[in-house]
Amino acid sequence: MDVDAVLARSGTVPGRHDHHSIGAAIETRIVGEVTPSLDPPGITLAMGVLFGALTGMLRCRGRTASDRFDAMKPLPQTRMSVDEYLAWSEANPGRYELVQGEVYAMTPERVLHAEVKAAAYVALRRSIRAAALPCRAMPDGMTVRIDTRTAYEPDALVYCGPRRDPNSVEVPNPIIVVEVSSPSTRRTDASEKLAGYFQVPSIHHYMMIDPDRRMVIHHHRVGNEVETAFLQEGTLVLDPPGLELPIAFLFEEP
Repeated sequence: MDVDAVLARSGTVPGRHDHHSIGAAIETRIVGEVTPSLDPPGITLAMGVLFGALTGMLRCRGRTASDRFDAMKPLPQTRMSVDEYLAWSEANPGRYELVQGEVYAMTPERVLHAEVKAAAYVALRRSIRAAALPCRAMPDGMTVRIDTRTAYEPDALVYCGPRRDPNSVEVPNPIIVVEVSSPSTRRTDASEKLAGYFQVPSIHHYMMIDPDRRMVIHHHRVGNEVETAFLQEGTLVLDPPGLELPIAFLFEEP
């Protein structure tokens, strides 16, 4: 569900509650209060290609509520499994995600997006150290396998237990995943990724951070349900594994 639609439906009235079962139609339980976000032919061809690429980029950036995957161009035209995708990505540097067997290149980021993403990683790492937990925070770049043909690359994550192989590109058991949303990714983050991440049994927390509204949308597994809270201040308790995360830390400037 689009965040805008959720906010409109709730009317930002404290105490309005809904809930949903994992795998069912997406609903939300609001447990927090929102505080209102040339001539030679070769040169002619090259210029044409460049113009086409720039036009496509501008079109993508002009979308304000479109699905991220619609805004990306599939790369290999052959569908892949996650294992095939990981092998392919080793020879093709860049940021990609695999969605139902198709590889998508991730779009460029705004400075604000990058700053909040970095702040989230630092905040999670700081909280882990403060709690003296046997967990690790990871920045973007790690792969989370959703099923045999879908794999996402969250903006930050936390896993607990022994350190992963330093040469690994995949974290199979994250407990916290983070996506920093933008106008062009908000719908996907709040629908496909929400449903996808909670297919992974180890994931207990999915945090969507909206840098424009300076808001955190916290999805939390509770048994067979997912609770959702909207927070702009205070401290977010992430249990398990037992972290306390001040919301202000997520928006600290570098």
